[in-house]
Amino acid sequence: PAVLCDRIQLQQMIVNLITNGLEALGNTNGTISVSTDLKNVDAEFIKDAQFGKSMPNGVYVRLVVTDSGEGMSAQTLQKIFDPFFSTRFIGRGLGLPAVSGAVRAHGGILKVKSSPDEGSSFTVLLPTFNTQ
Repeated sequence: PAVLCDRIQLQQMIVNLITNGLEALGNTNGTISVSTDLKNVDAEFIKDAQFGKSMPNGVYVRLVVTDSGEGMSAQTLQKIFDPFFSTRFIGRGLGLPAVSGAVRAHGGILKVKSSPDEGSSFTVLLPTFNTQ
């Protein structure tokens, strides 16, 4: 189904998530996957979200960007949405704050899972838009 969104913000969100995945891979071989589907969400699923914990249960369009990069510690995960925080020498620390801003602006949900040496997975859920 359709989602009501700002196309530019959605494109930038996807670019930022893929760019972070590429940077997490560094100079090593690995994978970045992007997938979309529908997800029926309940309170149990939402409870560990970084953003959108107050969203209602229901069907959402799900975007998942996963990388097999270096992953992040729990301490790093707590800071990744802070403006100007970066673990990269060349990073500006604005990509993930922009992602969280876009998710909030669209009434969505954002979940992140990551562990050192196991990669990261960013799940964005956007509410469906009834076009009828």
